[in-house]
Parts: sequence; structure tokens; C-alpha cells
Amino acid sequence: MRRIQWVKQLTRENTLLDRSFRVLAYKDSVKEIGKAAIKSPIVGFGRITSLYYDPIDYKFQQSIILSEFSGSSADRMGGQIYQFMEEGYAWAKGFHGMTMSAEEFKKYADFFVFHHAHARGAITYSYWGEPAITAELKALLAEHVAEKDLDTSISILSVPKSMNGELEELHHSSIDLIKKRESLIHSLPLSSRERELIEILSWFTLLYELGERVSSYLFTEFLSHLTYIVKEDMFEELQWYDPASFFDYINTGKRLDAKELERRKQCYIIEVVDDELQLISGEDARERYISDFEEEIPETNSQSLTGTVASKGIVRGRTRLVITQEDQYAMQEGEILVSTMTTPQLMAAMKKAAAIVTDEGGLTAHAAIVARELSIPCIVGTKFATRAFKDGDMVEVDADRGIVSKIN
Repeated sequence: MRRIQWVKQLTRENTLLDRSFRVLAYKDSVKEIGKAAIKSPIVGFGRITSLYYDPIDYKFQQSIILSEFSGSSADRMGGQIYQFMEEGYAWAKGFHGMTMSAEEFKKYADFFVFHHAHARGAITYSYWGEPAITAELKALLAEHVAEKDLDTSISILSVPKSMNGELEELHHSSIDLIKKRESLIHSLPLSSRERELIEILSWFTLLYELGERVSSYLFTEFLSHLTYIVKEDMFEELQWYDPASFFDYINTGKRLDAKELERRKQCYIIEVVDDELQLISGEDARERYISDFEEEIPETNSQSLTGTVASKGIVRGRTRLVITQEDQYAMQEGEILVSTMTTPQLMAAMKKAAAIVTDEGGLTAHAAIVARELSIPCIVGTKFATRAFKDGDMVEVDADRGIVSKIN
């Protein structure tokens, strides 16, 4: 049996251009203060893309993150990354609604790349650092928290820190959640190590949420300015360019070959090799996907799945699979939202949901944060929910125990 070399992490609806900029941003990360950087490849089939990572690199980057976010350095690191994102957000807002010339856009694009790297860098730290922090904290809390209450307790303790400034309008934890978190902290006999881990976990939750929101805002603004300097048909075509060919077109007007565009729409793989972005497309990409990335999809005929409790509660309802932005328009009030992972772009569907269930993610994931704010049940990390359920299945989401079950 062929050994799986890479591990699938998430699936999204994105353009090749968006994903290419993200790969470059993960590579650059937050170089001014840290060393962590994701080098994972992204595989795309049309607009559906999947991020893969090498488990060895994952552990290596995780060790860097945990060494940099430790002790008294945690607030310095968190505060500096927050400041970088705040500066990028304020910079982009300053250009909102402005019409640019081609020359002005070229200068703007350079700064976009710089600020985008800071926003995605925040996700590097939070997304890869959170699992290890959560595991250690759970092991320590088990000494004075009942097993049935562990996930709920960590969910409460991971409520994002409350910050003031530019980014408050993008995310601000409710007063009730913050009070709940502080009340639990005061009620537990926490060691200094546990308090340190809780502080770091709150940073990671905040940085993940804001990293997603700031980077999405930056890219959306980037595209809005682009619409003023290219024709509508060219704007759509540019969505399938990589950054190098994109800037080549902006600077010289050189377009990609039509056959290459079609190959990219069928299949592509982008990754950083020797510090440079590399892209292969078409049949070459498909062959490499089969040999290096394709997963053995397990049979998921079970009537129930288990995951991590992110927000407690028990509800019953019919499922609605929401993978892409277009999917959310079919979402009905009171349905159970089932997704790979959620993003700010899916908020319209999330606000209609009676509960949220995801394949991926932990307690600092977007779905977990939003579910707590909306006070609806949420189970994350089920691995196979989008495979096990289809639209219209009647299920029970028991987010007290972390079980999602089909109801016959």
C-alpha cells in the first residue's frame, strides 16, 4: 500500500491567485520577530483547494512556535503580531474606495504583499501552535476538572483576549464570554504553568480570528482596486495567474497562454521550493497529486461521529453542507451547518445555523469562536462530517458529549 506522504488539512473555495499569495505569505510569515513559516503545498481542482503539510515540518515549526510563545515572551510576540495586523488593516482602509492608476496600483501591490504576510503569519502561529498548547493544558487541567467538563472548560478559557484599537471592529469578544472566562480562571486552583498556557491559548485564538479577517480584507481590497485598471474579462482571467505572471501582466501586459490557463483550471499544485514559488498544472499536477497527496478516504458508514466540543448544547435538525460561498445561499434557518472549516465569508449561513459541525479545527478555529458568540452548539474536528452526511440528513448534535448522530 502506498504510504501517505502528506496530511490534508483544509478545503476552501479560492482562486489560484489568492492561494498563491497565501503560500508566499506563509513563507514570509512574521520575519521581523519570529522564525515560524509554513511551507505546505496547495492542490487546486478548479476553485476548490486543499492545503497539505508534511508531518515532520509540522512538528519542526510547532517547536519553533512554542519556544517563541513561552513565559514572558508570549505577550511581546502576541502584541507585536497584533500591531503588524493593525498597521496593515489601517493602511488598506486608507485606500478604501479610491480609484488608482496602473502606476499607483503597482506601488500599492508591493505593500499589500508585505502586510498580507503579517496577517497570514498570525495564522501560522495560532493554527499550528494551538493543538500542542491545548493538549498540554488539557492534561494539566485533568487533575482538578472532571473529564466530562474538560473540553467545555478549555473552550471557555480559550476566549480571545480583548484588545483596543483598529481591529476592534473586526472582532471583539463579548463581555459575557470574557466574564465567564475570568470566573472560571478564579474558580480553579491553577498552577503558574496553567495560567501561562491559558494566556497563550487566548492569544492564539485572537490571532487566528484576526489573521483570517485582516488577510481576507486585504485581498478583497486588493481585488477592488484591480477592477479599476483592468477590463472585466481580464479581471476573471487574472484570478488564475500566479503572483509572478500577475505582476508581469501588470507591468508589461503579457498574458498567459490560453492552454496553460485551462490546465490551471483543471488541476494545479503550488508550493515553495528553494525559497521560490513553484507551480505545476494540468496532467503533470494531477499525476503528482495521485503519487504524493491523494488520501485513502475511509468508509464512513457509521451512524455517528465524534469531535471536540467547542460550544455546548444539544439540538436536532437537518444538515446543510456549506463548503463554498455559493453553498450558503441554500442555508435555511435552524439547519445544522456542516463544513470542512468555516471562514468569515460564511457568516450569513452561520447566523442561520442551529449548530455547527466541522471536519477540521480546534478550539481556536473560526467555527468555535463564532459558535460561542452566537451561543449555539458546535463540534469541531470530526474529520469526516462532510463525507458522512449529505444535505437533509436528520441528525442530533450533542455538543455536551461531542457526538453527532444520524436519526433514522
